[in-house]
Amino acid sequence: MLAVGRLHKQKGFDILIKAFSVFFKNNKNYDLIILGAGDERSNLEKNIKELKLENNIFLPGYLNPYPYYKSCSLYISSSRYEGVSNATLEAMQYKVPIIITDTQIGMFDYLKDDHSALFALSTPESLAEKIKIIINSKEIKKKISSNAFESINKIDNKKIEEMWVKEIYWFFGDKRTVLAPPVLVKIFIVSSFPRFLNIPRCSPSLLIFIKHSL
Repeated sequence: MLAVGRLHKQKGFDILIKAFSVFFKNNKNYDLIILGAGDERSNLEKNIKELKLENNIFLPGYLNPYPYYKSCSLYISSSRYEGVSNATLEAMQYKVPIIITDTQIGMFDYLKDDHSALFALSTPESLAEKIKIIINSKEIKKKISSNAFESINKIDNKKIEEMWVKEIYWFFGDKRTVLAPPVLVKIFIVSSFPRFLNIPRCSPSLLIFIKHSL
């Protein structure tokens, strides 16, 4: 099983670790890998040690996630809150069955409960139950991974690029503005404002508009 993201309280990895421990009691053949770096690492390591799961839950750090997407049986996004998760969008592209928490409103345009993902409450018990459902049903696993793949491939990256460029120009008020990297950082922060929430985000389109803007 795989999770990807900053080791931050927002990402709910502490909840995920407890959920895995609940699931693991009756399913000893699975491991959990959480890719990422951050301030919560020591707390998460403490949680893992307290649950005696050092041989089954791994925090390898910030690594290229793509080999892990290819080999994992399940992707879990346990965030307490989230906009649009690029890591989840990438998992969709790799046809990985997905579980997300139902507090990730930015993902509702991409994933539907019991269609292209399973939605869980932000509790260990709910996540553990959803994990059990997917692991025990090849039919559900195939259905949601295929539907998620179909959903992500309906995205028109050219249209998304045009929407972002339009909003950037609106923000600066001048199409001749030359965007420097520090300014790009500010744009990503601003993108969480309500005006920007209706614009889809995915890694390819963001790379395209950065390329055009520098």
